[in-house]
Amino acid sequence: MGTRLNDIWITGALGYLGRALTRRFADAGYTIYATGREVDVCDLDEVTAFISRNRPSVVVNCAGIRRDFVSAENRLETMKTNALGARNLAIATESIDTLLVQVSSDDVFARHQSGPLDEFDRPDPDTLYGKSKLAGESFVRELNPRHLIVRSSWVYHADGGQLGSIIDCAKTGAETVRRADQVACPTSVDTMVRFLLEAIREGEYGTFHVVDKGSCSRSDFARAVYRLMGADPALVHDAPADPTTSENVVLDDMMIALSGLAEPPSWQDDIRAYLGGLGLVKAGA
Repeated sequence: MGTRLNDIWITGALGYLGRALTRRFADAGYTIYATGREVDVCDLDEVTAFISRNRPSVVVNCAGIRRDFVSAENRLETMKTNALGARNLAIATESIDTLLVQVSSDDVFARHQSGPLDEFDRPDPDTLYGKSKLAGESFVRELNPRHLIVRSSWVYHADGGQLGSIIDCAKTGAETVRRADQVACPTSVDTMVRFLLEAIREGEYGTFHVVDKGSCSRSDFARAVYRLMGADPALVHDAPADPTTSENVVLDDMMIALSGLAEPPSWQDDIRAYLGGLGLVKAGA
């Protein structure tokens, strides 16, 4: 039996993903509580008060310190936000039998892998960010059985981020330099939202990898965007390899197949559809 989806609280709604999810869930006709710093997820009393007052049927946790802002200097803040924040939301949502969707990351795995990783492979983070996200997952599993943990990689949208800068460069025909030694599964925010809506409606629980089919480097992804927009892909150059920050983490979405949910598209079809929806695909590309 599916879950009746009435209203959704989205934490971290000021971030790129939070903003995109807020817009798209609202467009789908749901009542949205979108909060940023006005509700501190690190404060259990604040979280509990908000949950008790509004009683959302679903909470989507996008709050957290992003990977790019994590450092040894803010280690405690990172763990507090990414781990303790998830713990507080798990405690509060469990108290009113509310579904908690925890947005996680492929960073819960080590950065160098020999093949695709599914939901049954053991996480082994080798970065502070990855450890903080795995700790958040653990709290959610332990404290609220009604949970969806969603791991993805390179979730893109045109509202800033990697794709936003690539689009800006392609529009002006500018050269850009992107990493060829970082490989993963780029996935549009539209694919993420479609999965969340279906999984919630179908009453799914557990850990899911939500990624497009296939994988590519950051530079190959940028070249695909240039090509679709009618810009010269030769303007995209490979950045020098850096063994200290190179990555190869490709996720496999076994749980989507096992659950009979709609399979994500290939990354090539997804970026074409996403850019097409923005009117950015050149005729004949």
